[in-house]
Amino acid sequence: MNNTSNTEARLTLALDLLSDMILKHLAKQASPELREVTLSIMEKETEDQLDFEMTSELLGTTHFQVRTIA
Repeated sequence: MNNTSNTEARLTLALDLLSDMILKHLAKQASPELREVTLSIMEKETEDQLDFEMTSELLGTTHFQVRTIA
């Protein structure tokens, strides 16, 4: 495994652990409204990351910019 892959794997693991910690905290102490909003934000971030990864794979690069047309 090269250095970049190793770093990405470690960062992914750290983010997964942090997400689990946040979810456990919300389940124990947060109001239902706060849980709903936080989970919605986390879901949107996950969708955006998956979209980025799929686009990167299709383009063969992570060096691109997504533009929104209004």
